[in-house]
Amino acid sequence: MKRFDPQVGQTGQGMSAGKTHRSLKTLLRNAAVLSLFTAPIVAPSILRAQAIDINSSGTYTQNFNTLANTGTGVAWANNSTLSGWYVQSTSATPSTYQADTGAVSSASLISYGSASSTDRALGNITTNAVGAWAYGVQLKNNTAGSVNLGNIGYTLEQWRSGQGAGSNSISFWYQISNSAITSVNPLAASAGVTDSAPSAAWISVSALNAGSKINTGVAGSLDGNLDANKTAVSTSLSSVTLTAGQYIMFRWSDINHANNDSGLAIDDFTVSYSLATITGNYWNGLSGVWSSSSTNWATATAGGGTTGVTQAASDSLVFDTASAAPTVSGTVTVAAGLTFGANGISISSGTINLSGASAATNAITVTNLGDTATISSAITGTNGLTKSGNGKLVLSGDNSGLSGVVTLSAGTLRASSANALGVDTLS
Repeated sequence: MKRFDPQVGQTGQGMSAGKTHRSLKTLLRNAAVLSLFTAPIVAPSILRAQAIDINSSGTYTQNFNTLANTGTGVAWANNSTLSGWYVQSTSATPSTYQADTGAVSSASLISYGSASSTDRALGNITTNAVGAWAYGVQLKNNTAGSVNLGNIGYTLEQWRSGQGAGSNSISFWYQISNSAITSVNPLAASAGVTDSAPSAAWISVSALNAGSKINTGVAGSLDGNLDANKTAVSTSLSSVTLTAGQYIMFRWSDINHANNDSGLAIDDFTVSYSLATITGNYWNGLSGVWSSSSTNWATATAGGGTTGVTQAASDSLVFDTASAAPTVSGTVTVAAGLTFGANGISISSGTINLSGASAATNAITVTNLGDTATISSAITGTNGLTKSGNGKLVLSGDNSGLSGVVTLSAGTLRASSANALGVDTLS
């Protein structure tokens, strides 16, 4: 549910769901109040997030060094022991793992590493009884726009050699979904099964397949940290894009190879990603006058395209310089929404007319979690607006000229003046 916290008299006094819209509008029209609305939040103790959130451009890494370096029967829980990580074998989802140096030959989920060392890797031994194994890490595009993937890679370490087993390999896949993915689909238990996609949803990345390097001789332990026993692989996934709210699961598949399997482990996983550039007009600089004729805009891309142009009313408008403070002169028309891609941006004075055909078209997006954008200019329009993105939007102007539904789809919306949310319904 959305949270309403009017700081009037008794801070935190709530209201029933059935009266929220009418009572909220009454408060905002009759008094200058400070109100806070927050999109749905579930306490971590009730529900753990099923993925690692992408909130801005950056890189996710995992070196597995939080895994135990001693002991057997250590508790394992998917998406808990390692947030966002899932492990399954053909026979079961494991509930325990053990620390090992490569000595163990029986089927197990293993934290590999030198004795008592905190430098760990995640691996396993495969047998006929347990079958194949699969690992996965899930990320979610938690922004209001698209995210482009970049470079991705990991190191395959060999901590045990199977006795004359021949080359053992791990294959790499990914799947994109509009909802959370909770299975990494290990293959059949039978030895020597051909490694293949468990379903059409999984896409192979052959450049990230890797195999054992020591394949002859007596079965026994190896030092997976030595260059002779490990392989670093990487590639670019720049052609892969996640739209807002989409999930991606990266999957490693270790089949039940013929003969005694080697002890293989993954380590030092990394993947980079960046927010897709919005096509439109970008505010060029910090302060300045924003009017229908001002030339404080750049076209096409942030920091690129043509600078010194006037705003195109039909384009999305983007503000991505921290602490930018445009001053509106007269009335400016916005037909395709506003996007704030940095913290501390404040727009003041004048009037912003939202002329989009729907509240969704009139989206005001504060992209990044932790960022705040403030609009004290008057906002007008007949089709409402939608607050999107993970950040906070503060509306402090007289928006009595705004009609239509105001929708909070994500993040936080703060109304700090009477009529800040216009004259109609809050959704």
